[in-house]
Formats: sequence, C-alpha cells, structure tokens
Amino acid sequence: VLQSESQNSGSDYSDNSESFIIWRSKDLVHWYDETMIDVKAILGRLGINNNNMQAVWAPQVLWDGTEFVVYFSLQCDGTSNGSWNPLTIVYLKTSDLLDESKYHEYGVIHNPGRHVIDADIIKKPGTNQYYMFYKDEAASSGIQSIYYMISDNGPTGPYYAPNSANDGRGPQLFAEIGKNLEGCNSFFDDNGDLITFVDEYGYFNSLTNQTEAHFHVSKSSDFSTFTTL
Repeated sequence: VLQSESQNSGSDYSDNSESFIIWRSKDLVHWYDETMIDVKAILGRLGINNNNMQAVWAPQVLWDGTEFVVYFSLQCDGTSNGSWNPLTIVYLKTSDLLDESKYHEYGVIHNPGRHVIDADIIKKPGTNQYYMFYKDEAASSGIQSIYYMISDNGPTGPYYAPNSANDGRGPQLFAEIGKNLEGCNSFFDDNGDLITFVDEYGYFNSLTNQTEAHFHVSKSSDFSTFTTL
C-alpha cells in the first residue's frame, strides 16, 4: 500500500506533501514495515530541480517485468513549463520499494501544461498497450472529469490520445454522469471488459438540497458506453 505523506493535520489533501509511505502485508489484514520515501531527497540526488516541491499525490506502483515503477502527481520547479509549475504525472523506478537509495530513474509521464492528477495505469490483456486513466483539473463544460491515453512502449510512455482532438486530453470517460470525477481505479475482467471505480466528489443534489459524494462503478467493452454496476 502506498499513501501520500502529509504535513497538514493528517490530511492527504496537502500542498506540503514531499514523500509517500509504503506498508507491506502478506494477508491484506496485518501490515508492517511502514517506510517513508522522501521524494524531494531522491529528486535532488538525481539532479532534478526540487525547489518549491509540493503535492506528492496519489502514488501507485506496478511491476514492468524488470523493476518497480512508482508513479504519482507532483509539483515543483522541475515540472515547470516556463511560466508556472503544473501538477504533473511523473514516475520513479526502483528495484527495492523500501530502500530509498535504490530509486534511480525519474521521468515525466504526462505534462500537458495544466494540472493532471490521480493516474491509474493498467495493461490491456493480450496486448502491449498500457492505458492511463487520469483526472484533468481543467474543467470541460464546467466538469472536472476522467480521461485516458494509450502507450505502446511500456507503462512510462510516451502516451498518446486515441483521438487527436480534445486538447491532447484523450477521450473523456463518463461524460454522461455530468458530475466532477477523480480517483479512477480500473481493471480488465476475464471477458476483456473494463471495470472502473471513480469518485463522484462534492456535487450538489438539488433534490436533497445537499452536497453529496459517491463511488461510481461501471463496465464498458468499448470505452464509450458504460453500464453502471
């Protein structure tokens, strides 16, 4: 399990986060070896400009066949586009998740020049394609939503949009929901259908006159039509 480190009253939603924390488990019940990995220190060691670092958010890990790839969102001078520092999806590679000294490679996965967060990367069974689902913070039609891109060259990319339009975002998922979405987690089931879990966060329900939030679970075989489960 990976979690963003926070320096703000225990909340993960912290601009001050510079690290992530890892736990291990053999049964998903009992956890041990809690280890903090200092991302700011690693980037400094690798020669990346880590000034004004903040928002190490939503870390995830996968195995690329050779070593671990830890990917997350990050904001620092090293992700600058020349005028400001957008939240950027980046990665670190390591042979040992718990040994900070083994983190040896840093790279950018996606930096469109605006905030992008909450990446979820999965490999499509039977192919060499990796799909990256992520939240684009730039609202489209007033909605912050989930988009996806594809890589034919491994989990770190480069990623491309299956459609060339849409400002480089890739296709939008769940447009029909019409609510702000983030925190997508996905997998392909045994039939090759895409199963997704997304966080419908902080939308106003005019029927109850309250702000509500839910998890939305859906299935799709074509990345276009989604059936709510």
